[in-house]
Amino acid sequence: MTIYEKRSDGAREKEIYDFTKASWYVECKKQRKTIFTDIYLDAFGKGLTITCAEPYYDGKGNFLGVFALDILISDVYEEITNMDMGEGAYAFLLDEDGYVISPDGEHVPVAKAEALDEEASEILLASNGSVFERHGIYYTGDKITNAGWILCIHAPADLTLSTVRAIDNDIIAAIIAFILIFAVRQVFYFYHMN
Repeated sequence: MTIYEKRSDGAREKEIYDFTKASWYVECKKQRKTIFTDIYLDAFGKGLTITCAEPYYDGKGNFLGVFALDILISDVYEEITNMDMGEGAYAFLLDEDGYVISPDGEHVPVAKAEALDEEASEILLASNGSVFERHGIYYTGDKITNAGWILCIHAPADLTLSTVRAIDNDIIAAIIAFILIFAVRQVFYFYHMN
């Protein structure tokens, strides 16, 4: 990649972005693994962005370069907020410092954004898939290891409990059906024995 924006097509060689000096390139080459940058403002004014970079090598293991992809935070945010998890449930992302990631760059700690106490905030930050409840809301979270983010779910207890109730009702219906089938079988068996 020497030019990655259409508006750069007419650029002279000295004006071309030297990506080999970019922090994402240098860090990716040094770490020899996939990396994600911190969130930054895109140089072309598209918005908050994160770069994912992956090194690549030839058949002998010699470093050849870095594949990189710029991802707009607004696109990530839109994908997450468009997940259908039921009435009143939604997902959100936290950075490793416990701030909610949003496309407008607002730097709000999860405790303030979700009205959580310190203990609940710490549980989300140490996320390992555990579930806890605060004020009638169930929360869970899990780390997105490569990005250093935490994907969290906010689900009203009513939504969660309605699913449990539906499963309970299905189990009760199955038990009743089994009892009825058993009773009919016993009556049929008794009738034929006499």
